[in-house]
Amino acid sequence: MASKKWSMPAAWLLVSLWFFGCATFQEGEARIPIKGLKFQTVDGWKLHVETMGDEGETLLFLHGYSSTLAEWNAVAPGLCRHHRCILVDLPGFGWSDKFEGDYSPEALAEKLSRLLEIMNVQSAHVIAHSWGASIALALAHAHPEQVDRLVLVGGWVFYDQLPTVMLWSRVPVVGEFIYTVFFDEQPEMKYEQIYYEPNKHVSEQEVEYMRIFLDWEGVKRAALQAARDQRLEDTEKIYPEVAQRSLLIWGEEDQVSYPFYGKRLHAELPDSKLVMFPRCGHVPHLEAPDLFVTTVLGFLRSSRSVAGEVTP
Repeated sequence: MASKKWSMPAAWLLVSLWFFGCATFQEGEARIPIKGLKFQTVDGWKLHVETMGDEGETLLFLHGYSSTLAEWNAVAPGLCRHHRCILVDLPGFGWSDKFEGDYSPEALAEKLSRLLEIMNVQSAHVIAHSWGASIALALAHAHPEQVDRLVLVGGWVFYDQLPTVMLWSRVPVVGEFIYTVFFDEQPEMKYEQIYYEPNKHVSEQEVEYMRIFLDWEGVKRAALQAARDQRLEDTEKIYPEVAQRSLLIWGEEDQVSYPFYGKRLHAELPDSKLVMFPRCGHVPHLEAPDLFVTTVLGFLRSSRSVAGEVTP
């Protein structure tokens, strides 16, 4: 009896299907190893939420792609001293649920809108970093009554900013392969990309912290879906219609979201101010926290139109 020989296409298909099964969403209740965390349930999803302060206007903090609310730790105490602050792990990231669903900026904006309603917040200033900025802009556009002012940090908001790997991830099977094999590789290299001086800011503890989250149930699949649903070619069309006063903060040395995109967003938003932070990369709120707090508080306290561009 002749033995069967696998053709290269057939072998590739089997390998691809195996990888397809590796990247899966969270199934059932998440088993959180840390006690005392607080959650709000929105549309059946548990979102990890931390609150700080109990007086003044509300600040809503949104983190970037593949990050968590912990990225605001360096600036939250200073900003929340006279504000009520809500920090949230966006769906699919941190300790929030990672179910199958729509992870587009518009869909996540709707979840945040309902979160504000559940927490009895009529309106809030939204402070958002990187990918979170696209969600903040979608929220401001869809629910202008819920958003007072915007602070957008190193915004990842244009289709032109999407790296090739994210565009390839839109292809069925190919995306599963990429995220299963490469998504959690060498987290220390990711830190090197986002900081201007990584050795000054990144500790081994931070790298290990990232490794834990990257290995959690549903993380890869949710991150893949978020990449696929970043249809920024559609989202970016709304920016000229976002009327809220906006402060744009960019690192002069940002190699993830180049300063050019800050200037482009500044030109598209009707009432915005662009501030460039020297010797900072993609995370100026972590690289220059004192300057960040001072700049944001000054903006929130101002009563006039903020149009202009400033370098501190």
